[in-house]
Amino acid sequence: EEKIELAIENIVNNAIKYTGPNKSVIIQGYFTYDKIILEIIDEGQGIKQEDLPFAFQKGKILSSKPTGGESQSGLGLWIVKNIIEDHKGKILIESKLGIGSKVTIELPIKRYL
Repeated sequence: EEKIELAIENIVNNAIKYTGPNKSVIIQGYFTYDKIILEIIDEGQGIKQEDLPFAFQKGKILSSKPTGGESQSGLGLWIVKNIIEDHKGKILIESKLGIGSKVTIELPIKRYL
């Protein structure tokens, strides 16, 4: 539970970190029969299409820069991906440069019936 919380916190913090003033970050979640889906959508600077395949690579620092001059380690998304996958989930990033990004996290629901 704590690791899932850490992963979600990291994604939300990234959305805020890469979104400038007077822009929005939207967090929405919903359920299907067998999974929980959480979407974090920002109106930030977005990620270059050529960077997207490397977004979850350990130590990879992407070309987008934080809006407040914060540091980048290249570890956050890699850690998040590992946490989500350790819980049998999936994570996906969609992004358009200059428009923003959407991170979708899907986690299975364990049924006891």
